[in-house]
Amino acid sequence: MSFKINGRDVNGYKECYLTKTYQEGRTWDHELRYIINKEISPNDVILECDAHVGSHTFQFSSKSKKVYALEAYNETYNFLFNNVSCLDNVVPINTALSSENKEVKINFISENKFLRIPNSCNYADVPHGIGIIDNDRLWSTTIVAPRPHYICTDTLDSITNRLPEPITCIKIKYNSYNIVRKSENFIKKQKPKFIIEKDYDDVLVGSFLVNTLGCYEQENYSMWNVYTPKL
Repeated sequence: MSFKINGRDVNGYKECYLTKTYQEGRTWDHELRYIINKEISPNDVILECDAHVGSHTFQFSSKSKKVYALEAYNETYNFLFNNVSCLDNVVPINTALSSENKEVKINFISENKFLRIPNSCNYADVPHGIGIIDNDRLWSTTIVAPRPHYICTDTLDSITNRLPEPITCIKIKYNSYNIVRKSENFIKKQKPKFIIEKDYDDVLVGSFLVNTLGCYEQENYSMWNVYTPKL
């Protein structure tokens, strides 16, 4: 199912909130788009976690030198790969950021619908399948599915060691505290800027980067936090 982003044709899931929103000429992500325009410079090299079908990859690409766009779910990665094939400065990678390098078995929903997670105020968009992972607050249950799905994960250390140039900005959604707390040496050495979506562990992330490492300044938005390295 096609829609347009920044004047470009993009393909995505048919029964997806993002697809419907863009097809109707609306956007749902005003704050993140504002942050990208404000924070990203032409010399930045971006590591974009959870790129999905490339909704924000296009904007990162237009503002930066290079984008490494990560998407773990195979079907979504195929959308991403095809959508960004026209962009010379985007490299899609079929993996996810985590606290360990491993293969993860997840249960997933294989229905085209929106799912209300019990006892949660969060909606999960479920286009042909998305991983539902237990934690303390965000999800209250693991949704059992007809078959398992396996995704690969990388730590910040492992993936950045494989890339040819230093990363200057990292966008993270979900599991952000586990990702950053296991990458202390990388963060101290490289000092990238972080754009991190607020979730159940955003207070821990802020405490770790600003107070524990002591090398970041925090700027709060309603849905995101931006951590800028101190000069």
